[in-house]
Amino acid sequence: GLFGGGGVVASLLAAIGTLASIFQGVNGGDVFLKLEAMATPYELVVQHQKPHVIEIYSHRCKYCAKTAAYAIEAIDKYKSDIEWVMVDGEDAANRQLVMQYNVDSIPHFVFVGENGQLQGEAVGDVPRSTLLANSAALALRRPLPTKEFASCDNAQEEIQRMRLRSAMSKIFVALGSANDDTAAKTGL
Repeated sequence: GLFGGGGVVASLLAAIGTLASIFQGVNGGDVFLKLEAMATPYELVVQHQKPHVIEIYSHRCKYCAKTAAYAIEAIDKYKSDIEWVMVDGEDAANRQLVMQYNVDSIPHFVFVGENGQLQGEAVGDVPRSTLLANSAALALRRPLPTKEFASCDNAQEEIQRMRLRSAMSKIFVALGSANDDTAAKTGL
């Protein structure tokens, strides 16, 4: 036949199917829609004063699609104790929040205690165990087991930024100005 038998056609269809699944995995498909539907808007989380996780992501990010399943699991497990915020890092409406947390790599998870204080951050290919353990600690109002995690091309720079933000957050809390304009201008 034209394609040298059914084997070539079957191989071609298999390759197309593989490519389709790869692209589905990168854009996240329905997983982001589900996660966005489960999430609480940032404006409400700030009012509630509950511990929360802010996830800054992109629909085109392969690690974001991978960690989305872990996030859904954490939300299902801890929904009565913590809130989850989804922030599309590519949406211009979210630019201020992205800048506030100095986001260079995604996904970028920010763990915030009930007092609004930064508890920790995780960036990049975050393991399921790290995301679930940190979520459990937030739910129980305990210190995070992993305060800093980065698995991305610029991991060392991300860790340094996390440490700086953490130190500055503690200084502002000690000075009693964690919620004033100074804190906002410094990216806290």
